[in-house]
Amino acid sequence: MYRKSIFAISFIFLVTACGGLDRSTVIQDPGTGDGGDSTETVSDQESVIPTTGGAAQSPDGLFSIVMGPFVFDQTVTMTIEKLEAPISEADAHLMGTYRVSYLPEEAVLSASANFRVQFKVDETTLEEVGVDNMRIAVRASDSEAEEGLYDSENNANFDENKAVVWSSSTQLGDFGLLDRSSADPGACECNTDETCDEACLCDPDCILDDPADASDPSVSSDDPSDPSASSDPSDVGPIECDETQWACADGEQCVPLSAYCNGLPQCNDGSDETDIGCSGGGGTTGPAADTLEPDSSFSEASTYVFGEPQSHTLPIGDEDYVLFTLETRQDVTISTGGGSGDTILYLYTENYSLITEDDQGGINSFSQINTVLEAGSYFARVAGGGWSPTDIYNYSFTITTMEPLAPAPENLVGTLESQDVVLTWDAVEGAASYNVYYGTVFGGPYDSTFSAAAEGESPVSVTETTVTLTGLAQNSTFYMVVSALDADGTESYTSNEVSATIPLLSDIYEPDDDFASASSIVAGEAQEHSIHVAGDYDYAVFQLTAWKNNITIGTSGPDGGDTRVYLYDENQIELGDDDMSGDGYYSLLAMNDLPAGTYYIRAGLYSTWNTWGQYFLELNVEEIPTPSTTPDSFEVDDSFETAGILEAGISQTRSIHQNGDIDFVSFTINNPADVTLSTTGAAGGDTILKIFNDAMEEIELDDTAESFSSITITSMAPGTYYASVASQSLPELITSYTLALTVLEYPTAPTDLTLTPAPGAIELSWSAVTPATGYVIYYQYSDEAPFQTISATEGASPLTTTEINFSLSGLPTDAATFVCVATLNGTAESDCSELLSATPEETTDGTDGTDGTDGTGN
Repeated sequence: MYRKSIFAISFIFLVTACGGLDRSTVIQDPGTGDGGDSTETVSDQESVIPTTGGAAQSPDGLFSIVMGPFVFDQTVTMTIEKLEAPISEADAHLMGTYRVSYLPEEAVLSASANFRVQFKVDETTLEEVGVDNMRIAVRASDSEAEEGLYDSENNANFDENKAVVWSSSTQLGDFGLLDRSSADPGACECNTDETCDEACLCDPDCILDDPADASDPSVSSDDPSDPSASSDPSDVGPIECDETQWACADGEQCVPLSAYCNGLPQCNDGSDETDIGCSGGGGTTGPAADTLEPDSSFSEASTYVFGEPQSHTLPIGDEDYVLFTLETRQDVTISTGGGSGDTILYLYTENYSLITEDDQGGINSFSQINTVLEAGSYFARVAGGGWSPTDIYNYSFTITTMEPLAPAPENLVGTLESQDVVLTWDAVEGAASYNVYYGTVFGGPYDSTFSAAAEGESPVSVTETTVTLTGLAQNSTFYMVVSALDADGTESYTSNEVSATIPLLSDIYEPDDDFASASSIVAGEAQEHSIHVAGDYDYAVFQLTAWKNNITIGTSGPDGGDTRVYLYDENQIELGDDDMSGDGYYSLLAMNDLPAGTYYIRAGLYSTWNTWGQYFLELNVEEIPTPSTTPDSFEVDDSFETAGILEAGISQTRSIHQNGDIDFVSFTINNPADVTLSTTGAAGGDTILKIFNDAMEEIELDDTAESFSSITITSMAPGTYYASVASQSLPELITSYTLALTVLEYPTAPTDLTLTPAPGAIELSWSAVTPATGYVIYYQYSDEAPFQTISATEGASPLTTTEINFSLSGLPTDAATFVCVATLNGTAESDCSELLSATPEETTDGTDGTDGTDGTGN
C-alpha cells in the first residue's frame, strides 16, 4: 500500500538564563509513516519472467510469487494486483486478496508447474496470530467454485531468512493470507446441518451406510471408532506420486522432479531442498539414480516418447543415452535444461557414428542441437561438461520436431574488392527471390542496425544470384548468409556463412611514420587520422615561438578508441607521454613552461597490434609573454617592517619582478569573521602564500605546486595579521598577479523581537542588524512538551527573509508557537535571538485559519 513518509523536524529548546536558543540544538529527526490509507487504490506492478525463472512482487512489497525454470514455455509479463476488497471473509484476511495474471495469454504453463507463494509478515502479527494459525488460500483463475470462495487453503510455513510465510501452489489466480486462530479445532462443517457425505468424515454423527447397520460394529464403514474402518480419516496414507514427481517428506504433496534440489523450496515442508540427497549425504556421493537408469550405454539407451520430456540426474562420471526414431525427414531440436548444471550433448546415427555435438548452446550452461535428420533411428548422449564437472541433481531432456524448410542456397562465396563485398551463390530451383543477411556477429544474429550497407539494412532482397554490398564500415568484419524465398514468400534454410573484413584506408597525412616524414600541425586545428595497419604511428611537428608556452596534445574520436601520445624536443628526446587522460581511453598530454623551439608529436594505439578507423589529433598552445622586470607600485614591501596595508574587498595588482622578491602586507580584522586570502593570475603562475599573527609567527601556508594560492580561516579572531607572497617557479618572475582579501564578519543576533497575535497569524518584527544579508526564522508549536512540528502556511521551519517583518499564518490557536530569529551575513549565521511565544487569534469564522487538517497537509 502506498504510504506517505513524514519527516518531522524536532526542536529541542535549551533555554539559557537570558532566554536564548542555541542554533546547535536544532536536530533533524525522521519520523515514522502515518500508517497509510486503507481506502487507497493500489496500482498494478508488472514483472518480466524469463523461461529460466524469477519472481514477481506486488506494488506494496508484501506479496510475491517465485518460480523455478521452465514453468512457462516463453518469457511472460506477470502482473500482481491487490483487490479493493478480499473475495471472501474480509475479517479473516491479514492483508487482503492479491490477483496474479500474466501475458501473453497463449504462454503455455507447464503441466508440472509449481509456484512459491509468499507473504511478508511483521513480527507483531507473527506473535499475535502464530504461523500455525495462518493459512494461504488460493482461488484458481479458471476456478468453477462458487463466487466469493477460495478453492483451497494450505498450511503456512515461515522462512526466517526472508521474514515471509509461504506455501506452494500449482495454480495462479487469487491469493489471501488468512487468520484461523479463532477457529474451533474440533469444528466440522457438517455439524452445521444434517447433510452427510464423504466430505463429512470429521463428523462423528455422520454414517454413510444404512442407518440400520449403525449398531453393528462388524460393519467397518459404520463404526467411526474402529481404526480399521475405511471411512476413518486416520487410515488415509501418504498420497502416491508418479514417476515424474518427487514425494515431499510430509506425504501430503508431490512436486515435479525438476523442483527437487533446484534451490527453490516447493514442498510445503521444504523437504525438496533439505533432503539428504541434495547434499550427497547418507553415504552417497551424489544424486540418486533417476527412474530411467540404467541408460549408460548405447545398448541400455532409454526410448524417447515425443511430447513427454524426460527427467534425469547426472552424477559425476555418469552418462545418459537416449534412443529416438523419426518416421519422416524432420527438423529436430534436442535440448537439455534445468536449474543449474553444465552438459555436453552428442548426436549419433543408429550405427553409433557421431553426427554433431554441442556444449553450451542451450540456456545457461546446458546444451542444444538443431539439425535436419532423415527418417530413421538416432542416439543422443548426455555427459557432464565444464572444467570442473559437478553432480547435476536434475535436468530435463527434450526433443521437438517440425517440418523441414526448403533447402538452402549452396556455394555462397564472398569476394572483397577494395572496400566492397561481392557475394555469389548457386541458383535454387523455384526461388522467386533471395534474402541476403549480414551483420558483425559470427553465426548471427545478422543485425545491421548500427552498420548498414548502402544497399539497405539486413536482409537485402535480390532476385539475382549475386549482390555487391558497399559502404560497409571500415575496420569491421561482416558475416553473411543467403536464403531463398518461393513465390509465396516461404523462406528456406540459410546457406553457409562467409565473412569479410573491410580494410582501412590510409589518412591524407600518410606517410607520416617517423620524425623525418612528420606532417606539420597547427595549434587549434584538429587533424583526422587513422591507424590503417597494425603498428602504425602518426608523427607531427610544430614550432613554439613565445618565451614560455603551455601546451595540450589531445586525441578524440568514436567510442572505444584507445590511444597514446608522446612529445619530443628537437633532438628527438622524449619529454612526456599520456595514455588515457582524455575522454574514455583517449589521450590528453599537458606540458607547461616549454621554451621556444621545435617539437614532435607521436600518436598511435595503445595496443600496437590493432587498427582504428578514425581519430582526431589536436594541439593547443597558450603563449606566456616575457615577464617585466619593473617593480610594482607597492614596492618596497619585502619585510614585515615595510609591509603595505591590504583592505578587505580592495584587490591589489602586484608582480614578482625578480628572483628573491617577496611581497608583504598587513591587514586588520575588527570582529570574528571567515577570512579568505588568495592570489590569482594568468596560467603558469605559481605562488607561495603565508599568513602570520601579530607576533610574526606563521599560522597558515599554501605552497601547492603549479598553481596560485588561497587560504581560508574560519572564525578568525579580531587582530592584526601579516601575509607574504613569493614565487616557487623558476625563474621566479611573475609578470602580474592579484592579491585579494575577503572578510565575512559574523553578525549579531537581532534585538527587539516582537510577536503580535493576529487573526489566524502571528506578526513578527525586529531591529535591523548591520552587516546582514538576511534573517532565519525558527519556530515550533507546543501543546505541552515534546514540541510538535507543524508547518505554517509560509513553509516549514526554518524560513529565510531579507525583511525585518514577517507573518506566520495557519498555525494552531490552541497553544503557543515559540519563535526566535538569527541574522545571516552570506554563509555566516549569528546565534538566535531571544526566544518568544505567541498564540494566533481565531479568525472571524471561528477557525484557526488552517485548512482543517493537522497542519501536515493530511
